Order: sequence, then C-alpha cells, then structure tokens
Amino acid sequence: MTQTVTVLVICHGRLIRDAIVETLAGENLTIVWEGDTLEGYEESATTVDVGIYVLSGASEAEALSEAKLLLPLKVRNCLILCDDKENELCNALFTNERAVSTAPIDVTRLDLIQLVQLAGSNRRLCVDTMCERCPATMRNPLITKSLSEDQLRLMRYLSEGYSNKLIARIEKCSESLVKIRMRSLFDKVGAANRTQAAVIAARAGLSYRVPDPPSLPAHSRAER
Repeated sequence: MTQTVTVLVICHGRLIRDAIVETLAGENLTIVWEGDTLEGYEESATTVDVGIYVLSGASEAEALSEAKLLLPLKVRNCLILCDDKENELCNALFTNERAVSTAPIDVTRLDLIQLVQLAGSNRRLCVDTMCERCPATMRNPLITKSLSEDQLRLMRYLSEGYSNKLIARIEKCSESLVKIRMRSLFDKVGAANRTQAAVIAARAGLSYRVPDPPSLPAHSRAER
C-alpha cells in the first residue's frame, strides 16, 4: 500500500497556489499547510515530507526571511520551484545541508506530481537547466514517462533489488502477474531488462519503505 506524502505549499500567487493544491489532491499526497508564507504555521509533532516553495518575483530579503522560518522546521525535503537556483532560500538550505530539490516554475502538473512523490523519498533531484549547477543532485529520467502509481511502486521495488517472488508476496499476487507487469514497465521506461530498470530507478532516487511485519517478514529480504 502506497504511503501518503505530507506536503507544505508556499506560494505568493493565489492562483498558482490553488493550481498546485488542486493538482496534488487525490494523489496520495496530503496538504498540511498552504499559504503565501510560513508565518502562522504551527509545526506538528510529525515531520512533513515535502515543502514546496514557489519563488516567483520574491525579493532576496523575502527569500531569506522564508529560509529563516523553514530551517527550524521538521521538513524532509524542500522542493523549490524557481527560475534560477541562485537565490537566498536555496543558498540558506544548501549551507545548512538540508535536502533540496529544484525545478522550473513552469513544470507541468504531471511532472509536479512525480517530483513531489520522488522528493517524498527524501532524495535530492534537479530538473532541466538547473541540474549542472546544483550540488549533490541527480537527474530524474522518469519525469517524461507518465508512469502510473502501480508502475512507480514497481520501480521502487526494483531499486531495492527485490525478486519477482518477493514482489508477488508484497503485492499479494502471482509471480506470473508480476512478470507481465514488469514487461509492460520495461517498455514504458525503455529498459531491456530488470537490471536496466533498476539502474533507472536508482538514478531517479526511488526507494521502497519496507512495511513492518507481518506485511513483510524480516527474513523475506534475504530472498532478494
């Protein structure tokens, strides 16, 4: 079962913010706060998975102010939508060794959903022209593949090296069905085999959070 990703959405433009919230609704993504600033946000005891910031027309002073509000919070990954990562918010986050992901402001809705899902795994990623300038980031080769939720989950299993037998046990289905789904997945991502697909998944920063027993007994990982 896919885990829900919790999200903060900060954007000065109401129309853009509403579009982001509408896009993320119903995608196993839960918006825990949305506003034009973090001022007034009351931190909960639970760590937020992804903090989305849209930096469009914000001054350096405003970006720095938001960074000061964000740094003390328990947010696993900050997804900054901006035209140029050379801004006070990104600089402050990098300086404090926080997980930061960046993408252009004009990212498509489908891309945004996949970016947030990937950022929810606490991996740094970077899209388009900002990649070469962003330290410790990795390109996301799955952005244009339009993978379904089930296919993304299969990619997560592959990134961990899980066998078809173990995947079948987790998915509660037959191995033959897993093989059929795998063939369809390989065609979608342009992989000749599971090894190539696993490399693509790893480069995209995918990982799988192992459920607690009895969903997946501890000895099952030895079968990979």
